Amino acid sequence: MIWRLFLGLKANGILNTSRFDVGGVSYSEKTSLAASLFTERGIYRPGEPIHVGGIVRQRDWAGDLTGLPVELTVFNAKGDLAGRYPLNLEKGGVFSQTIPTAETAPTGPWRMQLQRPKPEDPKSRQGALYLGAVIVRVEEFQPDRQKIRAEFQPGKSGGWRSPDDLKVSVQLDTLFGIPAAKRRVAAKLRLSPANPYFSAWPGWTFGMSGADRFASKEIPMADARTDENGKAILPLNLDAHAASMLRARIELEGFEADGGRGVRTELSTLISRQSYLIGHKSEQYLGYLDERDPVSVDLVAIGPDSKPIAVKDLMRVLIQTKHVSVLTKQRNGSLAYVSQPREEAIESVVVALPAKVGKLSLPLESPGKFRYEFRNAAGQTLCSIPFFVARKGNASKNLERSGELEIKFPNKKWLPGEELEFSLTTPFTGAGLITIEKDTVLKQMWFQCDSKSSVQKIRLPKNLDGGAYLHVVMARSLDSPDVFLNPLASGIMPIPAARGSREMAVTLDTRDRLRPGERLAIGFTAPKEGSVAIWAVDEGIHLVSKYQAPDPLGRLLPSAALEVKTYQLMDVLMPEFSLLRKAMAIGGGGDGGGPGVSIPTLQLGLNPFKRRRDAPVVFWSGFVPCGPERKEIFYEVPEHFAGRLKIMAVAVAPDSIGVGEEEAIVKGDFVLSATTPLFVVPGDEFVASVTVANQLEGAAITDQVAVRIETQGGVEIIESAPEAQTIPAGKEVTLTYRCRATAQLGNAELKFTAASGESRQVSRSSFSVRPGVARAAKVQSGWFRNGSHDVPVNHAMFREFAER
Repeated sequence: MIWRLFLGLKANGILNTSRFDVGGVSYSEKTSLAASLFTERGIYRPGEPIHVGGIVRQRDWAGDLTGLPVELTVFNAKGDLAGRYPLNLEKGGVFSQTIPTAETAPTGPWRMQLQRPKPEDPKSRQGALYLGAVIVRVEEFQPDRQKIRAEFQPGKSGGWRSPDDLKVSVQLDTLFGIPAAKRRVAAKLRLSPANPYFSAWPGWTFGMSGADRFASKEIPMADARTDENGKAILPLNLDAHAASMLRARIELEGFEADGGRGVRTELSTLISRQSYLIGHKSEQYLGYLDERDPVSVDLVAIGPDSKPIAVKDLMRVLIQTKHVSVLTKQRNGSLAYVSQPREEAIESVVVALPAKVGKLSLPLESPGKFRYEFRNAAGQTLCSIPFFVARKGNASKNLERSGELEIKFPNKKWLPGEELEFSLTTPFTGAGLITIEKDTVLKQMWFQCDSKSSVQKIRLPKNLDGGAYLHVVMARSLDSPDVFLNPLASGIMPIPAARGSREMAVTLDTRDRLRPGERLAIGFTAPKEGSVAIWAVDEGIHLVSKYQAPDPLGRLLPSAALEVKTYQLMDVLMPEFSLLRKAMAIGGGGDGGGPGVSIPTLQLGLNPFKRRRDAPVVFWSGFVPCGPERKEIFYEVPEHFAGRLKIMAVAVAPDSIGVGEEEAIVKGDFVLSATTPLFVVPGDEFVASVTVANQLEGAAITDQVAVRIETQGGVEIIESAPEAQTIPAGKEVTLTYRCRATAQLGNAELKFTAASGESRQVSRSSFSVRPGVARAAKVQSGWFRNGSHDVPVNHAMFREFAER
């Protein structure tokens, strides 16, 4: 007699992976296209060109995309189509495009979107295929006319301040060097809970006493006025608002004498009545400790000035966190086991901390979750140091009945071909399967563990690219006493794979310092043949837009989706569990998204009497060939520019991408910073100023400088500063000039020149002379019976830019 046993795979036997993060790009999309777009600065004035570069790749990085037709569409701040640019990808799947903007372009966020064009076949139902996008800001910039400084009183502190009698001192000055007297200063104060961080202790974690629940709140503050010296004092009155540790952030705005335009600044500080804090730091990752390697933690107590102090009579307590399964009555009346954490203090010692950094050794004899607490005489916890010990042994943890395994990685990036080590905590003993998966099973290994905590290892595939998943499935041992637990447990963790060979280094080299008007040579090399886009931008523009170097690989190497389905037979092999689990409650949940946030935009009317603006200090190379051989590109630095240039590059090879950064300082013998109004009305009198910094070096050093002013257009000088000035080397002076706008409308200009010997520097400041009335259009209408009729036009109009 022959017995045959058939165990069929059922559709409902698929392992549920919904509680794990397994989303990403599927294997079926490996030939689909994705694009990474970037700009050189992220913010533009109306009328300035926008430079856009991009890289297009297949998901699997295969195929040659040279000549592939794509389309770049531009949407302005209103959402209207502002341009459509058909393109063909260059070698390596790259493109570069310059997008013009009009002087009347609407301000706000603009969107540049790359897509495959819609097929020309009228019968085709396929639309345009989205590849990628980038958003920039189009805004009009106006220079400030005042400068504001603020600081907390009393004094500066490297740590935290007491809330008692805390004040803010404000100094408001005009840009032409005199105090802004009798000006209104408005302030907003916001208090919020804070975790202490100190620049003098980077990487340290400091604890706090108590468990205050403090909701963020805004504290109203009365306006203040500056005195004759431009100074104002604002008391914060925080006595009733202090908790263990708060962050006080104050926003200040100083207004002009008779207008609503002002300048802003903000500052913040930590406030607390704590006399000291205890902090710790470890060079090792405490979330995964190996029993074989001794681990010590640095420990220190600091005072409000962030300097170490000695502390006595502290209680050091070692606490272990355990999880136990408790039979609990559910809402539907049924009984089910629920995992609940329990803490047990296993050691208490009285200690003292010296006025210096000390060492604390962590116990590694037993596996599991632990933490050290330092408590004061009142029993308040001042510092907590959690750590996890991974080793073979019976961990004091029972996981929830959902059958979930706990997987922990060391804090590092894993390279293809490396041996992956991880800690595995299970709800029972038994055996199982470890796999590396993505669209298929890349690697597999059987394992057996006779304890609930173990360290497992599996070698990653050498051809791993774009990340994968570690999937562990474990079956309960037949002799395990945990019969009320699900006999099958599983866990999935994304493997934090490194970018590996997809990332390459790009080297930029240039002079550290050069003079205005000189030619900037930028050298570049890349380890592989390909293309590179290089740009140099005034750092001041990057600061306004908070620009960060692009990261193309972040877009072109997305996380892969887990597409492997795992079937299980445990409900067939161990049917007794199907009866037990009927007593378990079933639950679920979900979340909803909030409403979108609309971004308001501003519209700019056309000003026919507009001023001439200096072009932004921006260089954009587009994509040029690169390789191991050093090459150069050149940029003529404008004569009026002085400051720092940020130089960046994105290099593209067929199988890798790299990003490089460098910087250069542009500084002449003199640095001139001129300040004038943006516009004036004929007859207006105003004060223009120029700050002259003497940067002469070597044999050319002198303190005798000639500063001259010249006019162009509708402006005249009423009162001028003396031409001969004494400016010590390394110092600066601010000179003021009283001016009047004439009846000539349009662009007006003040030209400032500083000279000494053969050294000379020029700065120009332009502004608009415009009528004191709004732009208007008048229309006459009527009817006539004859073949022609004369209509007299008697409207009073300015001859400049008038249209009839």
